Amino acid sequence: MTLLASVITAKGQDPKGELYWVVESNKHLPDQSQVKIYDQHNGLVHEVKLDTRLDVTKRKHRKFLVQMIKRYSARESVAGKKTRSKSSV
Repeated sequence: MTLLASVITAKGQDPKGELYWVVESNKHLPDQSQVKIYDQHNGLVHEVKLDTRLDVTKRKHRKFLVQMIKRYSARESVAGKKTRSKSSV
């Protein structure tokens, strides 16, 4: 028995060229998208499932993806410094 799934994939890059995103959607789950963020060595660094379908042809969705990369980069740069204690504020 063969299972065929149609996956739609789109790809974009942050302005610095350090990270890029890939959006995957499945026709069997029309109201979901999966966003994967990769580094310049094609290593998966972050993955998010969204309960909405992203259309990368729309400017606001591409802007959302760029903001997601910026937030991820900022969070990783702060976590890399390790200047704060692990206790919550």
